[in-house]
Amino acid sequence: MTSRKLVSFVSVLGVLAAAGYASPAHAATTEYVSIILDQTGSMLSPAGAVVNGVPSSNRWLESIKAAKSAIAGNSKVTTIAYGIWGFKQNDTQNGPAQIWPLVAADCGAATFETITSATGQKTFFCDAISSKQFDAVTAKLDAIAKETAQIPQDVWLTPLADSLCSMMENISSSGVTAKKTFVFESDAGENVSSMTCLGVGDTKAPAAWTYQTTATEEWGMDIDSWQAKVTRKLYRFNLGLTNGAVTKAGAQVRLPSSDKATVDAALAAYNVGWSVDIHYELFPPAQMMAMSLAAPSASAKLAPQVITDRSLTTLLQPSPAESSLFFSAQSVTAAPLTAGAGTPSIDLGELGFFKALGRSTPRSKFREIVTDPNVVFGVTHKLPGDVDDSGCTDQADLNIIKQQDVWLQRAVQPLQIAIRADVTRDGWVDQADKDLVVAHWAQGCQNPVRPPVL
Repeated sequence: MTSRKLVSFVSVLGVLAAAGYASPAHAATTEYVSIILDQTGSMLSPAGAVVNGVPSSNRWLESIKAAKSAIAGNSKVTTIAYGIWGFKQNDTQNGPAQIWPLVAADCGAATFETITSATGQKTFFCDAISSKQFDAVTAKLDAIAKETAQIPQDVWLTPLADSLCSMMENISSSGVTAKKTFVFESDAGENVSSMTCLGVGDTKAPAAWTYQTTATEEWGMDIDSWQAKVTRKLYRFNLGLTNGAVTKAGAQVRLPSSDKATVDAALAAYNVGWSVDIHYELFPPAQMMAMSLAAPSASAKLAPQVITDRSLTTLLQPSPAESSLFFSAQSVTAAPLTAGAGTPSIDLGELGFFKALGRSTPRSKFREIVTDPNVVFGVTHKLPGDVDDSGCTDQADLNIIKQQDVWLQRAVQPLQIAIRADVTRDGWVDQADKDLVVAHWAQGCQNPVRPPVL
């Protein structure tokens, strides 16, 4: 009798498994995070904390830190899939190209997912099935920062609009209904898009770019501007509009209402979010004066993304007569953000656009990663690495750095605890801060201290 019951029970298990009721290998993916890195030449410009008047990093390395910071809150979530892309234009690449993962082995123990767009474009993701997989994502970002093959080319060509539109098109036409998040790291400087999202810079920016109404045909933007085309692609995200291509103005599909609450509800259903980090510098007035008097080549080295260099048209396929579509005239004498603060290295119109993009959907975010010679990061501690100023560098200090709301975060206001944990004073709480604490382990301590738990 017992044996017959056991056989029956095993049989039922087999039927359930065949019917799809067996335990899944991993939970269903709830969010696809696409990390998009600007790999154009201007990203090699000096950036980061200014020490003795000299920036200690560059925009490329700062963008890697910012990307890790943008996804740090997901470190314990096991249903998110990650992929990393870079965009630039050179002899072998024009627009976005995937960096990681490229093959199943890149995902290790995680699941390798392939998403195919309506045009057959394949994009790949690794599911985060454990916190170790999240660590693998951040480790890959660190590796990308160090690989010379991935460092931006020393040519200032930025197919920014096309890259944004292509990334959205690849995901939107794939039928994915889960959350779609784009982590975008760039210093802007659109100047070389040549596909259907090319366009002149908007002339009414940035006041019109609120994204809070569809009462106007193009949210207050110039209808043929690249900003309007990127926006149209975003707001028609699941409607199959290829690369934001322009048709007759009156024929554009629009969101259902000019009421912001209704628009937000429609966008929430699209499940799209942008996490936008824009990197730039504030130049002191004296330096800007020197730049305005310098030769064009010298000015370009100081602020490449705000220099109009029409000689670059020789590197493009379109004829010089069409160059006005690809290059927006920008000036190195842009107005300062605030009186006496310095002059931003970014075109103010583009800065306004990306601020708006970071507020374009309910889940979107925006940060400015600014190199300002007047800003000093961190605080002075009694002892090196003594975050809590207890007079002893020990596990308590390391634990503060490891807190989820501190680790990998930007050490700026209002995150006062992160500012204290930024013992290297570079503006971020990361491995360098851990290393400094360990290097000064037990310094100042009156009693024996156990080895660090990393």
